[in-house]
Amino acid sequence: MDILTRFFGFIPPEKPPILVSIFPQAAAQRIQSGKLPVIQADKIVLGKNEICHFVDVAALFTTKKRYRSSRHGGSYRITKGFTFHLGNSDTVALDEPEYTKGILYITNNRIIFVASRYGFDQRLNKLTAITPYSDGLTLQFGSKSYNLLLPDSETANNAINLLI
Repeated sequence: MDILTRFFGFIPPEKPPILVSIFPQAAAQRIQSGKLPVIQADKIVLGKNEICHFVDVAALFTTKKRYRSSRHGGSYRITKGFTFHLGNSDTVALDEPEYTKGILYITNNRIIFVASRYGFDQRLNKLTAITPYSDGLTLQFGSKSYNLLLPDSETANNAINLLI
């Protein structure tokens, strides 16, 4: 607990996690050359004729709403059991970032994010938009968007583009 939290009730925003890639460099070079590697994925259940082409650590970026209230004014005790309050109180809504670490799998049929919270499994043919960034991707499936931080977002983007 630091001084800001202790005295002012201020909770500093969560910092993005440092992600170290587990994707083999040879497989990344194969994707960069336009060919999809076959990755052995033991942690997910693959369907019939489904092949895993990409697996790496990732963090899902979401925002959580927090409320901070502050009170201005004073309280005066009139008698035992009766206190007179003056002033006002304000409640401010704060959107704080939240990062959930997990493993991202890309198969020829699905994009799967395995995590303790907020994991997802979406079909590749339901993908409507990909927005690449220097440190991640935003994947949109209909009205639902997923913001993912990745150690090598360019390779993941190229793998998805080779599949669609």
